Amino acid sequence: CSYIPEYRGCQQASGENATTTTTTSSQEPKKLSPLSPKKQRWTKEEREAFFLGLHLFGKEFRSVQKLITSKSVGKVVQHYYDDFKYTFAYRCWREASVKWGIKGEQFVSGRKQNKLMLGLIARAKLGKRQGEKLYDCARQFNEGDLPLEKFVLEVADIA
Repeated sequence: CSYIPEYRGCQQASGENATTTTTTSSQEPKKLSPLSPKKQRWTKEEREAFFLGLHLFGKEFRSVQKLITSKSVGKVVQHYYDDFKYTFAYRCWREASVKWGIKGEQFVSGRKQNKLMLGLIARAKLGKRQGEKLYDCARQFNEGDLPLEKFVLEVADIA
């Protein structure tokens, strides 16, 4: 048992049948490294931005990452596969996006868009000028002059 580290709980037997082995410093086992580096916890705001990004952009992680500026694309992908994929929220998102065919643009267009704009203005306590900027962005998006990703990022910057 000399090749198994002590902290694993292996004890060498004592008595007549016990073999004695000498270990040199070169033969000592290396400590086991952790399987993955210590994860940084995601804040509630980061998780909500991640979930919003999934609803809007699907698995286009580069676009999702632009909503979460504090995390890299790799961290977003890792969060999706390690922490999010096996949750109830994932099942709800998957059902809405695949089974019911709800796409990102449907969340920010039509009647929902007006409700979203009014809610943003009220919740973020935006002034008249910022509200006009929001509605201008919405108009550009509706006319096809502004793609979904840029629309969402401009709205996030204003709010």
